[in-house]
Amino acid sequence: SLPCPERAIRRCIGTMLAAEPLIAKKVGEGVDRPNADNELPIDINYKKLIEWLVNRQKLPGDWHKRVQAIQVKANESYKELPATFTSKLQGGVDAPLDYFRAVEIRDSLASSAERTLFGGLTGPAAVWDKIVKAYENKSVFLGEAAQTLIQNVDYEIPYLRKQAAKFDQQMVDCQRKRAEYTRNAAQCAANYKQECKRLGIEGLSVRKELLALCGELPQHMEQLLVVLGSEKLGEAVSYYKEFSHYAHSIPKDSPDTLSTLQEIRAGKTQPPTTTSSTTATAASAPAAATSAPEINWDLDLDVGAAADTSAAAAPTGIDWNLDLGGADLGATGSGGADAAPVEIAWDIDLPALADAGPEAGGTAEAGVGAGADADAAAASGINWDIDMTDVGAGADGSEAPAAALEIDWDLS
Repeated sequence: SLPCPERAIRRCIGTMLAAEPLIAKKVGEGVDRPNADNELPIDINYKKLIEWLVNRQKLPGDWHKRVQAIQVKANESYKELPATFTSKLQGGVDAPLDYFRAVEIRDSLASSAERTLFGGLTGPAAVWDKIVKAYENKSVFLGEAAQTLIQNVDYEIPYLRKQAAKFDQQMVDCQRKRAEYTRNAAQCAANYKQECKRLGIEGLSVRKELLALCGELPQHMEQLLVVLGSEKLGEAVSYYKEFSHYAHSIPKDSPDTLSTLQEIRAGKTQPPTTTSSTTATAASAPAAATSAPEINWDLDLDVGAAADTSAAAAPTGIDWNLDLGGADLGATGSGGADAAPVEIAWDIDLPALADAGPEAGGTAEAGVGAGADADAAAASGINWDIDMTDVGAGADGSEAPAAALEIDWDLS
């Protein structure tokens, strides 16, 4: 028999062999370190994140080309999706198409897609599953995510901060304006109530209430007649007449002194009744609207009505009361279309005016038109008072130099 210590050792070894085998673990590395939660992670600058991933061989060097090829296939597949499906995704239709959106589309399609015998996806879900696997091949999606992170930090986040500050300022301004407008509205409501109270209306229906106030006018007019016929006003009228007579020598019994007031006090002028005034006002409105001044142009529109309708209608002639010396203006009603135009002779023979002498009176009719009728020229009767005596030959028969003409503009 074995001694007691040896039997105890054997018994312990047998018990250890019958139990589960023990596994040795290495403690002190990775996330299993006792103080791993208290230590800081690796500090990497966000702009050098892609470079760090490439140096650590976590990302291939040609990841740009791989991402571009994947995005081309993803854009083609995205166009085939219905608009109702893309609107239900996170971010809506305008969200960027990246790896995370591809995973969301794959999972949404896979939930309702049929599977093959070996559990593979079919239809559009299989296409998007290939796109996701292409992203995950050699961790290409890490480069796209790092590039998106850099763009968000450099551009998107500063822009959103500025927009947020701008919107905050707009909210403050809008709240200030709201308070101001509320205060102004309360002030306007108070002024409106005060004005309605002054007019004696409630302000619920302003037009009807103001028209209803017209019924109080006859009562006010009767009170006014009583005041105008009182003795105090009569004493004031007598005093005014005495003062006018003293200051301006106006007779005391002059009918022009306060004529309207005297007629009212004598009872000659009676106020109109309510019915008659209302009827007159209602009747005057349509009369004022319908009565319009008529202008008589005195144009004979029947002139030329008997002319041939097939010919072009000539415009109606206007008689300007001009004597053109018996010139033939064509047939009446034809507008003188075939008649030759009337010529006006502007040639004035100054030597002929000089030979006519002072007996001609220096009048304009001595030289009006070389071939014009003298009677027609005399009928014009315009005396310009031009002395043409010095124009022409000299005193000794020789030709004198032309002297400057003096025009007397005295038209009085």
